[in-house]
Amino acid sequence: MQKKDIKNFTLNELQEEVKNLGVEKYRATQLFDFLYRKGIEDFRNMLSLPTSFKDLLQKNFYISKIGLVNLAKSKDKTEKYLFKLEDGNLIESVLIFSDNRVTECISSQIGCKYNCLFCESGKKGFTRNLTVGEILNQVLFVKKKIESNLNNIVFMGIGEPLDNYDNVVRAICILNSKDAFNIGARKITISTCGVIPAIKRLQERNWQIE
Repeated sequence: MQKKDIKNFTLNELQEEVKNLGVEKYRATQLFDFLYRKGIEDFRNMLSLPTSFKDLLQKNFYISKIGLVNLAKSKDKTEKYLFKLEDGNLIESVLIFSDNRVTECISSQIGCKYNCLFCESGKKGFTRNLTVGEILNQVLFVKKKIESNLNNIVFMGIGEPLDNYDNVVRAICILNSKDAFNIGARKITISTCGVIPAIKRLQERNWQIE
């Protein structure tokens, strides 16, 4: 049986996964705390969980990680991160410091289908969508490095976010969750070239994201 990345599930989805293992659903909330608040990357280090549950987690799931290839800093303190994913593909994130805010611009795809003239994302074509876990790992890595909470998240790195609608929406659910990152909806922005069907789907959610 192929293991699943535990970061690919929203809280509701993870509650069902846990329930299917014969474990109480509230354990999913504990997992969110370990994964996103504490940044734990090994089930064995989730000390308050029963050993039997940790064994089930080890058998059925894995915790995805992201690797730093390069970090470039500019004079205005902006930081550009080049990350390597577990399959060897590369993505970028940018950290921006301004006044009392810390903003991270994150990627949603490897490459892009649209090849807009004003954007570099599509110059080498499109490879694939990022998973929910790969989107979140960009935020987790930077959050741990700066040892502080991020105030704002902008989907404006590599890729067209609304072309990866399902995974971006699920990532936003986790970023916004009080049991995970607890980033307010008004502090999450999607930059899009205008994928109209996806924009309409997003509007139906009545979120307060920009």
